[in-house]
Amino acid sequence: MPPRSTNPPKLDSLLPPILANLSSTPPNPYSAHQKALTTTARLAAAKHHDIAIEICITVSRELLKLGEAGSGVELAVRGLGYMVDSEVDVDDKTRGMFKAKKGADGSFGHSVVGFDTG
Repeated sequence: MPPRSTNPPKLDSLLPPILANLSSTPPNPYSAHQKALTTTARLAAAKHHDIAIEICITVSRELLKLGEAGSGVELAVRGLGYMVDSEVDVDDKTRGMFKAKKGADGSFGHSVVGFDTG
């Protein structure tokens, strides 16, 4: 058996299959949520926290837009955990990652996580 590829993971190859579950008709938020959890756990174990964070936040936003608050918030919190694990500084850019737009029905329009700006 040939050795496993050592190419670093890339966001543009990992994220589209996850998001495809949300753009299908009908959307499949459960599969997107599970695939995001599995993918980010593997990335974090391999110390690729930056990609894991981006996947968590992006999929979280899309789930929230679909009204999937529980799954969306869980992924946002997981993304925060990866930020803590990798000691990412909290600044305006990282705060902005946790802003979510209102869903099509107007059901969500707040920050996923409130940061104390001191």
